[in-house]
Amino acid sequence: MKRMFSLGIICVVVLALPACSESKDEKKADVVVTTTTTTTIPLPAFTETPETLKIPNPCEVISIEHIENIISNATQRGPLIQNAVVASKACEWTKPNKDYPRVGVSIVLSPTVYDAIEATKVADAVVGDKAFIVDGFVTAFGGTSCGQTIIVKLRAYSYSVAVCNAKDKKPSDKELIELATDVQNSLP
Repeated sequence: MKRMFSLGIICVVVLALPACSESKDEKKADVVVTTTTTTTIPLPAFTETPETLKIPNPCEVISIEHIENIISNATQRGPLIQNAVVASKACEWTKPNKDYPRVGVSIVLSPTVYDAIEATKVADAVVGDKAFIVDGFVTAFGGTSCGQTIIVKLRAYSYSVAVCNAKDKKPSDKELIELATDVQNSLP
């Protein structure tokens, strides 16, 4: 009885073994130890939802002429769709195998998603209901320290247009506002 009780404990403790047995002739299973990391950062979901369907395709909101003025023969990445925290779509244009020039657009179905970043603004801008410019390349999916970004609130949306012309070269406010106006004109 005592031996059966001990075997029962071993079966409970060693869950990686396929079964408990007293037979010495059976092969023992290899114990594989794996570790996983959990994160609170939501992963992008690449499926359309009713919420993301309300957002226009960000790859189509800026005229190709504006993109070509910044990046000739640009490579487009997107649209990227996220709906884990808040519905958003993003698109980026880059030069193949280069960090810059680079243009990014994010459209988010939330007028408050960029509120925290407003504390770092370097200038106000006149577009949408409220707009400001920040240093760095900021999109809904991340960013870098290169360039500048215009953040715009318009009705139920927030959107960002980020431009990195060349290392340590910032776009003009006029250029950012022109690109942001393209996006504004595409929103419902």
